[in-house]
Amino acid sequence: MDLDHQVAFPFEDRVPQPGEAIEVAPGVLWIRMPLPFALDHINLWLLDEGDGWTIVDTGFGVEATWALWEKHLAGTMGGRPVKEIVVTHYHPDHLGSAHWLQQRTGAPMWMTTSEFLSGHAAHDDTAGFDRATGVDFFVRNGLDVSKMPANPNNRRTDGDFPLAWAKSYGQGRVFYSSLGHAAETWDNRDVAQMYFEAIKWALGLTEADVTPRP
Repeated sequence: MDLDHQVAFPFEDRVPQPGEAIEVAPGVLWIRMPLPFALDHINLWLLDEGDGWTIVDTGFGVEATWALWEKHLAGTMGGRPVKEIVVTHYHPDHLGSAHWLQQRTGAPMWMTTSEFLSGHAAHDDTAGFDRATGVDFFVRNGLDVSKMPANPNNRRTDGDFPLAWAKSYGQGRVFYSSLGHAAETWDNRDVAQMYFEAIKWALGLTEADVTPRP
């Protein structure tokens, strides 16, 4: 049996149009948001909780997305409150409108710690999530870099990006490390000491100067 006969398409060619929702299971609504890329849409989900809604993923952070959210909030969702916002991972089409939705609805956002930190690393262009690493991957898979715009947020010209960093976020503290790929790293006492001290700092047991040095 080939793949076409193993996959079921219960809605055939039907997809949600802008501002429309399709119920795929009781209380589970499928919506789409446009993207300004070759991949021109993202599938998002609304979960009917009875007295409110849970939103799963948020769309790209642009005005076109927010205008469609306003239609869904007033129409599809009937003005009922948003109880929670769940972001599955850090990609900008999933995470991009999370802040806007939080401000618009007052609902809390839920996201795993690793994806939250990955989002910050990608935003800050660091720790293996930097533009250079991403571009290198895509070039090896056929990307034409001549068509790419310059990144205005990239302040480094030497290609030197940290594999570990610490940063304060409001009242919280974040330490990130790419961990590396070599097994012998874990037997290095200096590396072990770095992680030990970083964990103590993140827990608030010690103090350290984490002032950015661009």
